[in-house]
Amino acid sequence: MSLNIYLISFILTILSESFIAETIVPSGQFQLKIIVLVNLVTHPIMSFILLVIYINNIFETILLPLVLLEILVILLEWKLLNFVYRENKNIFNLKLSLGMNLVSLLLGLVII
Repeated sequence: MSLNIYLISFILTILSESFIAETIVPSGQFQLKIIVLVNLVTHPIMSFILLVIYINNIFETILLPLVLLEILVILLEWKLLNFVYRENKNIFNLKLSLGMNLVSLLLGLVII
């Protein structure tokens, strides 16, 4: 994966997740920097693992590891959102993480 492709992927992830967060999060509470910081943790790790799996032909299809990694990313981002917002919004943050990541995953699948 070239750096250009990775950067496009990262930017599309930020844009799609920001759009979802802005529509779901109550007015005045959405912070773009939180979405960027959370994705600076999860996006490179997931991309690297998928690249290693793809290059080494570990699975016959990339779909299974993609779905499993996406589930892990949803859970990790949920915990990071709970840590950042530290309010009793546990279920809200899970729904937010799930919505943001499903949209970015679907967008990525459509583009690929």
